[in-house]
Amino acid sequence: MITFVTFHVDLAEAARATADIPATSLSSLSHREILLLMFQSVTAFHPDARKVLLTNQGAMFADLPSGVEVQYYDIDTSNIMLSRSYAQLAFLQAHDFRSHVIFLDTDILINENLDAALNWTEFDIALTLRDDPKGMPINGGVMLISQRSPQTAINFFKNFYQRYVDAFSDEAQWWGDQKALVDVLTQSGQSLLGLGEQTIGDMRLLLLPCATHNYSPDFAQELDMYGAGAGKKVIHFKGARKQYMQPFWESCIVPKFCPPAEQFDRLEQQLISLQAARTELNQAIAQSHRKYLALNHKYSALEKQHQDLRTKHQAIVARPFQFVWNRFKQRFIRRLNAINLPRPFGKLFK
Repeated sequence: MITFVTFHVDLAEAARATADIPATSLSSLSHREILLLMFQSVTAFHPDARKVLLTNQGAMFADLPSGVEVQYYDIDTSNIMLSRSYAQLAFLQAHDFRSHVIFLDTDILINENLDAALNWTEFDIALTLRDDPKGMPINGGVMLISQRSPQTAINFFKNFYQRYVDAFSDEAQWWGDQKALVDVLTQSGQSLLGLGEQTIGDMRLLLLPCATHNYSPDFAQELDMYGAGAGKKVIHFKGARKQYMQPFWESCIVPKFCPPAEQFDRLEQQLISLQAARTELNQAIAQSHRKYLALNHKYSALEKQHQDLRTKHQAIVARPFQFVWNRFKQRFIRRLNAINLPRPFGKLFK
């Protein structure tokens, strides 16, 4: 069995107790929906898994799936990532190790059963490695702890947390955890980290590729909703990618657990929805085209008015006296005609 553990701080609750929490922190995406999707994906592929949420004192989670345990800690909300590392260490120290443990970020979906390709007896800690030029090749969003040697795992997290406090406390809000992980792993003199199994002190480390166990699709090329998940066991919807969690869950994970007839019905409903969306789009395009034609006609009329005014302006500038005289003569003739002067006299002014 696996215990899946995630960490989330209820900033709304924290703000009521701490005045220095930035107001912008309260206007993020719905983390409750993200948590729900993450735990649903865990249950889908690991129905017997234990599910745990680590959070701050006073946080309220009324709509979590049944079976999710909530454990409360004294969290410094101004130092989120350092607080997460503290909570993870505290959880491991209290864990009975009758199950393996996987620490997950909240914005993750499990996309395959994780036991199938792992031999938990061959490692103590498994982390995910990426090719990152920023000096953070280890992403802390997925960390696997085997029950093989509980004290070894706890000691590793103690060293990791202490290194975070000693060397990277100025990055306690973000990034420091990943830097501390690399520092702990390379302090034995190793200059490079590579995929696969290796020994660091008395710990057996397994480095898994982010491409399969902590995959974040690239916006420019790989956000194909139906192709991005192929062969990916864990998908990490970091940053703005969170908006794709719900569509991916509905389109790629739920169908895996539907009978063929139900899958056909779902696909048929999706087709109907897509056809309706296409009709709406065509109607919107036609309406936009009509607006364009109307605006273009109005533009042409305004352009003609502009040209007429420009011609009149040029005439005034070139012959100002003639223009004024012509206007005066026209008005004077209209008045003569109005008083019916004798015809020969009126001709003098024509």
